[in-house]
Amino acid sequence: MRINGHSHLLPYPEQIPDFMREKEIFWVDADRKFMRQKNWQRPVTDASFFLNEKLDWMKLNNIAQFVSALWEWFEFEGHETRPAISE
Repeated sequence: MRINGHSHLLPYPEQIPDFMREKEIFWVDADRKFMRQKNWQRPVTDASFFLNEKLDWMKLNNIAQFVSALWEWFEFEGHETRPAISE
């Protein structure tokens, strides 16, 4: 069994609560090319930063599990957004 011990996972643009975009806390461009905060931006360098594409990448590379802690910060100001993952 192979494990990806360091993984980046971003929410899809439509999953980010509007208030986060409006207050410039965090958002991902609709074309998924950049993640942004106020005056900061970072390119999204691979489609596997997003869940469905990550799962496809894992299957292709025979990786059974991955570690990611990014979803935890989505509990903010009483809003909670988490991916719906089914087995």
